[in-house]
Amino acid sequence: MGLGLTEISSLELVELTGEDRLRFLNGQVTADVGGLEPGQGAYGFVTTPKGRILADFVALAMEERTWLAVPRGRGAAVVEQLSKYIIADRVEPRVQESHGAVALLGEGAREALGRLGVATPPLVAYGHAAEEILGAEAVVQRFGGAPLSEAVEGWTAWLPMAAREDWLEGLRKEIPQVDNLGTEAFEDLRIAHGRPRFGADFDEGNLPQETGLDEAVSYTKGCYLGQEIVARLHYRGQVARQVRRLAITGGEAPQSGAELLFEGRRAGTLTSVARVPDAEGRTPALGMVQRRAFEEGTVLQVASPEGESAGPEAVVLSPAPG
Repeated sequence: MGLGLTEISSLELVELTGEDRLRFLNGQVTADVGGLEPGQGAYGFVTTPKGRILADFVALAMEERTWLAVPRGRGAAVVEQLSKYIIADRVEPRVQESHGAVALLGEGAREALGRLGVATPPLVAYGHAAEEILGAEAVVQRFGGAPLSEAVEGWTAWLPMAAREDWLEGLRKEIPQVDNLGTEAFEDLRIAHGRPRFGADFDEGNLPQETGLDEAVSYTKGCYLGQEIVARLHYRGQVARQVRRLAITGGEAPQSGAELLFEGRRAGTLTSVARVPDAEGRTPALGMVQRRAFEEGTVLQVASPEGESAGPEAVVLSPAPG
């Protein structure tokens, strides 16, 4: 893909301050964040006592604070849950509303950042650094989230909301070849590369393993809220359903929410469907699929709105494009 710019309105920030913040957070989330150094980051889940996903997050560790980038609308719930478990810990969580995110993605993204004065942007997923770009203090974060981050080079810039429009205008003047990658096009990219999203492909009704996002859970760190249930499912190795990459063929692309059938019985639900087909004429999609239909190459029928198997087919693909 060429160089693209997109505003990320689907995220908000939770900020944790206080000297115990990482130790405390490590006991509340699935990722191992206790040893993060300033400039490092991690991806994980905030889970409920029953092991369900309250939100997913990217943690960004800084000298005096830690940011959690969470799905928009979930920040208050995350703060409320974290606050319940603060006893003698020196930590204070709050929803941080002063910054918003934009992403610079695609071929030439690193060179473009160099033209904006960022000489050595972070190269490790979720790595980040404070930078002054076009007169605004920003936090530049390496775009993360396999397999999307492995296929598309990019960085997210967290900008003060007051400077966001001026920054975007200045960037477009400085790098005129950048394309505006709208929200829908960014969604198509995400779906094509098999990256599930909270609120679309999984939600608070799901367990971490059902997302297929293995990087989000550490099975070697200490205890955290909901850990017993998550660990039991892991060692039992019998997740009943999971998000799978799909390719829609043989008809008009269906809407998300359509039922998937295998051998005449319900076997899952379409959760995300791209707007445009791939180079082979297939429409990329994601679906929550039952275990009996996990195997790559399995052909599912997309049920019609009336529940009949008269719709197109959905072929189960490997977890990552290739």
